[in-house]
Amino acid sequence: MAGGEPGPAAASGRRRVAVVGGGITGLSAALHLVDLAREHGLDVEVAVLEAGGDFGGKVRTDRPGPFVIEQGPDSLLARKPWGVDLCRRLGVADLLTGPGPHGGRSYLVSRGRLEPMPAGLILGMPASPLALLTTRLVPLSGRLRAALEPWVPRGGGEDESLHQFLCRRLGRSTAEAVAEPLLEAVHAGDARRLSARATYPQLVTLEERYGSLARGLQAQRAQRAQDSEAARHAQFITLRTGLGTLPERAVEALRRDSRVRLLAGCPVTALEPLSGGRWRVVTAGGQQEQFHAVVVTVPAYAAARLVAPWAPAAVEALEAIPYASTAAVALAFPRDAVAHPLDGSGFLVPRAEVRVITGCTWLSSKWPHTSPPDTVLMRCFVGRAGSEEMLSLPDDALIDAVDRDLRRYMDIAGAPVLARVYRWPRAMPQYEVGHHGRVRAAEEALAGFPTLALAGAGLHGIGVPDCIRQGGEAARRVLGLSAGSAGPGGRPATPGPAGAPATARPTGPRSR
Repeated sequence: MAGGEPGPAAASGRRRVAVVGGGITGLSAALHLVDLAREHGLDVEVAVLEAGGDFGGKVRTDRPGPFVIEQGPDSLLARKPWGVDLCRRLGVADLLTGPGPHGGRSYLVSRGRLEPMPAGLILGMPASPLALLTTRLVPLSGRLRAALEPWVPRGGGEDESLHQFLCRRLGRSTAEAVAEPLLEAVHAGDARRLSARATYPQLVTLEERYGSLARGLQAQRAQRAQDSEAARHAQFITLRTGLGTLPERAVEALRRDSRVRLLAGCPVTALEPLSGGRWRVVTAGGQQEQFHAVVVTVPAYAAARLVAPWAPAAVEALEAIPYASTAAVALAFPRDAVAHPLDGSGFLVPRAEVRVITGCTWLSSKWPHTSPPDTVLMRCFVGRAGSEEMLSLPDDALIDAVDRDLRRYMDIAGAPVLARVYRWPRAMPQYEVGHHGRVRAAEEALAGFPTLALAGAGLHGIGVPDCIRQGGEAARRVLGLSAGSAGPGGRPATPGPAGAPATARPTGPRSR
């Protein structure tokens, strides 16, 4: 990285912006900076500084032979437009595809057996009392209690845990047996610690708006039925070549732009505010360079280290955002080696079962393009908040442990024909009770630095579309542009109301 002061071009109007972190949020910020500069006639130079050897963060696809395996997230939530917008911007929208015919069905481990999740659930919530009528997952008393949900009074508006919210609305039996395993899985978290308002604001909004989750879900379903365009499209979508195509194409697009430098293997070790809103950026080895603005997209704990010398109040708030470690283990078997019909997207394992795996996606059923038709491809998850001890196993031992767990629930013959381990240390931010307050405190502590913006999964949404949106918002903020300015795909990246209701049903673990 070149050092010294901004050159003559900067003095005559060029703005130099550093993006710290080259994951999907950082790449989105860089693309937005380029597009916004073009739209508004600005002279902007961008440097993306990534500590690792390549770009993309957790959005990575492994493609061994005929397989397409997501190492991180496996889908985009279609109702959030920013992911689809980026696909259009990068010319890959024609690769978007929905799940297979069994993608909307899933299973849950109960008393050591795979039990089908009740039909008629949306985000783990029964949309009507009949949804739980025949399930064996919840005792009769629990089903009767859940049927009373429309008459449960509204909450007091406090930031309560997801567990408290679900127990209050549905009763403890249904909350712990059905709803919590589904909703915890997305965050690899603990419902007793996760904030309902921060993790699932759409559910809190349903209660506030309709006085009942069931009434709100029924109203949404009716509205969706009238919206022929929405009814035609899947709730979860992905790219046939893998979501890793997004950062790959983003890097290609940025490398073609002479105003952009992509610097991998370039960890930022210090940020120093200078006069006039400028910044000195220091990288490993002591190299220094000055910029007019900085977008920080690294995890909250890493951002805390960068702002520590001059914003101690932000440090306290950012360091209070915990992260969980996880791993994904992909296994493939010949189809005739697996007796289960695989008529769903996979299964989840509640905490009470105390197994190595927390869930399993049947990739070849959920996303048929990921494997040949004569092969079963599965992706199993290990580790979640408060339960990370198995992650210390070496790869071979972890694969064996996962394989044994699979055989407890499924009749599988023979050894896997493929096995891969993808580890994600301290990678899943936990939006615990008080999360919004912590983020607000950090942002208020940094309000005196308008040419600095924070963005990323640890702050305002963990899903890929949310990270793309945050990158766009940060780009506009450091350029001093209004929130309504367009970004990649031509759509303003400003989000809708934080509690906009959702109609999507999770189709497997980590489906955001």
